[in-house]
Amino acid sequence: MHWNIRSDILWLCDSHVRWLWYSCRTFRYGSSIRPHSMSWKDAVGYWLGQLIGAIIAGALLLLFAKTMTPGAAFAGANPAGLGANGVAGAGGAGGAFLVEVVGTFIFVLVVLGTTDPKVGAGNFAGLAIGLSLTLVHLVCINLTGTSVNPARSIGPAIFAGGQALKDLWVFIVAPLVGG
Repeated sequence: MHWNIRSDILWLCDSHVRWLWYSCRTFRYGSSIRPHSMSWKDAVGYWLGQLIGAIIAGALLLLFAKTMTPGAAFAGANPAGLGANGVAGAGGAGGAFLVEVVGTFIFVLVVLGTTDPKVGAGNFAGLAIGLSLTLVHLVCINLTGTSVNPARSIGPAIFAGGQALKDLWVFIVAPLVGG
């Protein structure tokens, strides 16, 4: 069997685009946010699925890190090595909040604009979305670790603990504000 990295990358981008399509086409009702095309029951199940997936991913990262790093070296390891976000690179919580709001806003704007049935990018929507996500990461990753999805931040923070948990509110609230 021949491994084709292009098809794997396209599959990952496609699955991410599909997730974004359902999760970013949101409406607001009071303070509640849910995907546009889902019932409340399906939306809650979807959110729980994302959180469970993020927690499993965080646990696997912790397992890999402990397996590959000797005990004493692991104890002093950087929590970002577990995928946890941080605010220090952005000058604190306020700077990180602004970075995450703007990054999420740009990303969701591209998703909604390119997937619009009337004026969207059609078959090129996935390319535009993937490139915008890449750009958001290139700009934000050194500042905050780039969240743009609360579930992506919750899983690693649970296992990194300490400051990652203290800063977690930024990476839950800011994407909701920006999206």
